[in-house]
Amino acid sequence: MLSEQHPKVSATNQATRTAAPQPTDALTLEGERVVMVEFNPDGQPHMVHTTKAGADFGRYFHHYDVDYCKRDDCYYYHMSGGGPSLYLEGFDHWVLEGFAHRINGNHPVDESRRILDLPSGMADLLAHMNNEETVWCSRCSDCFPETETCGHVWWCERCGWWSTPDSRRKDATDRCGHRRSL
Repeated sequence: MLSEQHPKVSATNQATRTAAPQPTDALTLEGERVVMVEFNPDGQPHMVHTTKAGADFGRYFHHYDVDYCKRDDCYYYHMSGGGPSLYLEGFDHWVLEGFAHRINGNHPVDESRRILDLPSGMADLLAHMNNEETVWCSRCSDCFPETETCGHVWWCERCGWWSTPDSRRKDATDRCGHRRSL
């Protein structure tokens, strides 16, 4: 079980907030330097922002969504965008020294939401996340990798999108009127 070897990181957990500072010079994802991590309200990683090393360092950023799958007891991530600046959704966040001015196009950021030291275990967590998009199932209250969803979620060829309990009509058809063929 993954959590026994790589426990969930929490920015709101007092033990992880006051633990010895995490070395931040070696944090990487997809071979790029991690410059910002956002945490959702329950303290779990929500988004990771990276930049390439070398001449392009800090000129362009990749943004990765992070989801925790309870069934699989692990984190999944996927690239959700990129651009010349960092953006912040208003959550607690850690940012690499020297990059705070790049958040939200130099607009003021609520410094009270800034975490000075990353929770312990963050480097280990980043090293063991799985690169795969996820889909949410409201019935299971869980995110699943697209390759192994639960029985409530399926891909609708007609819609070209995921059919989830929240997206279906009361008669169990998708918004496009398609029913799952079993």
